[in-house]
Amino acid sequence: MQRTARKGARWLLLLSASSLAIAGCGGSSKTTVHNAATSVSTSTSTAPASPSSPFVAQADAICGRINAEIAALEAKSGTAAEVKRVVPLTISLERKGIVALEKLNPPASLARDWRSMLGYRRALAVMLGELLDAAKKNDGASVKPLAASKKRVHASLAKTATANGFKDCAKVGRVG
Repeated sequence: MQRTARKGARWLLLLSASSLAIAGCGGSSKTTVHNAATSVSTSTSTAPASPSSPFVAQADAICGRINAEIAALEAKSGTAAEVKRVVPLTISLERKGIVALEKLNPPASLARDWRSMLGYRRALAVMLGELLDAAKKNDGASVKPLAASKKRVHASLAKTATANGFKDCAKVGRVG
């Protein structure tokens, strides 16, 4: 029994490291991400917004605030209790950020990429919830593919956001 508890603790440490580290493109491309709870299919356009546009500044202010709040929740350890404390709060903050971002009205030149960015952020929040569910079930086999999917979606978000002049909205749950 002790061996199983240690194995579970190591698995949760891996989960916490991967979920918190991964925690979240101007060319013409299409990305589709599928998992149990979410499907995101988005395209990116080639016309980036000006990094100094009021819309980009307003969105980055929201993203920066949410990212800072998430960073402040940093896990003090990799224990299961700490993961179970931090991850639900992270998901809640990310959802709060998405709601605020959805209220913004992007310029027409940015509308398609903005919808893509919001879709990526929603997908990342769902995937983080799936990682937490896997941790609660001690389902270590699900962690690696979920973490890999989350990493790909985060990279797509970062690429799209950066190409459109966003700084803080290119990051999810991280500051700097």
